[in-house]
Amino acid sequence: MEQFGRQRQPDHQDLFSADDYSRRRCGAGLVDLALSFLIQIGLMFYYRIAFTPRMLMAPVLVLLATLLAISVGMWLSALNVKYRDIRYAFLF
Repeated sequence: MEQFGRQRQPDHQDLFSADDYSRRRCGAGLVDLALSFLIQIGLMFYYRIAFTPRMLMAPVLVLLATLLAISVGMWLSALNVKYRDIRYAFLF
């Protein structure tokens, strides 16, 4: 039984849970986006809409936006670890 005055030592997982949160949140959005792209491609074939070279840039832009979101999330989570009041300034 743990006594009241003693604090628990932080686990390795406790230190990195904020980073994992931003990656998992972006990953869940990417799964949703991938399913939406599959439905869109199916509808494009059904309505006979031709692909253009500009459409090939969509995955590249999605990748860049995802990397930006993950990097900003990791940066804010690192600030949250160092300065505990950051979470009140940036609501995430």
